[in-house]
Amino acid sequence: MCGIAGFYRRGGARSPETICQEMTARLTHRGPDQQKVWAEPETGIALGQARLAIIDLSETGAQPMTSSDGRWVITYNGEIYNHTELRAELEEHGRVFRGGSDTEVVLEAISEWGLQAALVKFIGMFALAIWDRSKRELHLARDHLGVKPLYWGQSNDFVLFASELKAFHAHPCWSGEVDPSSVASYLRYSYVPAPHTIYRDVWKLEPGQVITFATSGVVHAQAYWSLPDIKEAGALKTDSRTDDEAAARCEALLGDAVSRSMIADVPIGVLLSGGIDSTLVAALMQESSATPVRSFSIGFGDGDYDESVHAAAVARHIGTDHTELVIDPRDAMDCIPKMGSTFDEPFGDASQVPTYLIAQIAARHVRVVLSGDGGDEVFGGYNRYIYARRLQNILPDTLKPLVGKALSGISTGAWDRLSRLVPERQRPSQVGQKIHKTAQYLSETSPDRAYLRLVSQWQNPEEILTTSAEHTIKPFHSAFMNEDVVFRYRAQDMVTYLPDDILTKVDRATMAHSLESRVPLLDHRVVAFALRQPTDRLISANKGKLMLRRMLAKRVPDKIMNRPKRGFAVPLERWLVNELRDWSETLLSPDALARSGHLNPDPIRQLWADYKAGFTDSNHQYRLWNILMLQQWHEAWG
Repeated sequence: MCGIAGFYRRGGARSPETICQEMTARLTHRGPDQQKVWAEPETGIALGQARLAIIDLSETGAQPMTSSDGRWVITYNGEIYNHTELRAELEEHGRVFRGGSDTEVVLEAISEWGLQAALVKFIGMFALAIWDRSKRELHLARDHLGVKPLYWGQSNDFVLFASELKAFHAHPCWSGEVDPSSVASYLRYSYVPAPHTIYRDVWKLEPGQVITFATSGVVHAQAYWSLPDIKEAGALKTDSRTDDEAAARCEALLGDAVSRSMIADVPIGVLLSGGIDSTLVAALMQESSATPVRSFSIGFGDGDYDESVHAAAVARHIGTDHTELVIDPRDAMDCIPKMGSTFDEPFGDASQVPTYLIAQIAARHVRVVLSGDGGDEVFGGYNRYIYARRLQNILPDTLKPLVGKALSGISTGAWDRLSRLVPERQRPSQVGQKIHKTAQYLSETSPDRAYLRLVSQWQNPEEILTTSAEHTIKPFHSAFMNEDVVFRYRAQDMVTYLPDDILTKVDRATMAHSLESRVPLLDHRVVAFALRQPTDRLISANKGKLMLRRMLAKRVPDKIMNRPKRGFAVPLERWLVNELRDWSETLLSPDALARSGHLNPDPIRQLWADYKAGFTDSNHQYRLWNILMLQQWHEAWG
């Protein structure tokens, strides 16, 4: 694991090594062990890496690395979990290896089979830049689901790339012009949707994609793996196995994915929330380990949000060596000002705070952690899947708007108060917000339009902007239009929300502490398997992730796991008007809002005043958080 950076200027470049060193130096948090650069001034290429040594800690694992035939030079971020098998296969082809790193396997695989063929063989997470010295072509590639980030941009006649945008700031040609449409998109979705970034002419390389820059000036992009391609190739025909056979296959795949993800030459642990996904990952890890696995959790002094008690109960049952920390607003306040510089572009998912804090705790003890991220998207865990399916079946279209209006007529606070009549163990968190989201769903004329409404924090971001255009998330792919609503929502989440929000959050929060995160539930073989399952095998009338629950029931008693889904949230509505009030006041002052250059201060000041007075409702705390994180980003990057 590491941070990579570099650039390419057709026809040569002056001082490429020095410039690339400065770019790489911006990524030392991702790779504190070693920073190295390789450059060819005559061709204009420079590759850099900030290394976090995980596999083969010796110098033979250092990068940038050149292939044995001298043709390919690579800088690479990630882990290939099947590198041992690929190494054996390559040795049968006569390839000789100098060390034990997976990087060398990646290089020799590309040299032996070609880039596209090699990428298809890899099981793991990766973002790489590889220079073909023979053809003078630069290739950038990203893993199947987008676990590892990779950005690229063009400025003057330079092509820049890096694991994080902050590396671009060190290049002399960098201008960093903010794209107003990206600001609008961010306010709507809480992230800037791919392939866009907050800057003009800078892009996110999309998951499963390769892009090539040639000396001729031709830029060629293509996918080596994508959900629509799998669907259109017929590989997603419904699984004909029985439920028992499918469960056994799922268990074998997940067990293999978890055990592969535990390969490391450094201490390893697991982030344990006590939910289904992380508990299953932790249990499978413990089954593969001869010693107690290190597990980590955090909690809040608020019963509606605190899951640390559940995580501790899980840890005791499966036998992990558990560390937990209950945080208070002071802990949050210490890290919140760092969010702008940590995330490089505005990022408004408030769970970034607990994710950052739990990574900080884990990094004191281990260098690698596994997490349960991806389980909701892959195996059908989000409430929106269950509600969409239920509402589509039980309500005629003519009644949906009326029911939605009735539900939204009661404030979220009133719904929350009513929910307290339900015993805490059976009571979901944030009941009012979820009911209002259901009302929003019912108000739309189609499931696909309803999805966009559900994932939008600001329905009309132009209300507070000086400009109104925006980049939308990728539309629903035609390959999925004949599938049921749950399949469409899951597939859409996997190509938008998962890489641009969830995986971005986990990568930045962990790498800020030089901690590598791995996500075995997003092994692309597991994803392909899950997409072939009929919806009834994944979701019931009121429960999701049935296949994971079935596996977990063998390992953890129902009395520990049987509770409503909560998610990794924070008590934001209370913090903003109490412990974080002064910080919020500063960023939402008229002068601070005017300095951003994109925000209209008057409606934002009114929203903030109403919120402090208790006059606002629904998800206004999240809208305010989006504005605050945008302002915090402006403070960090100007």
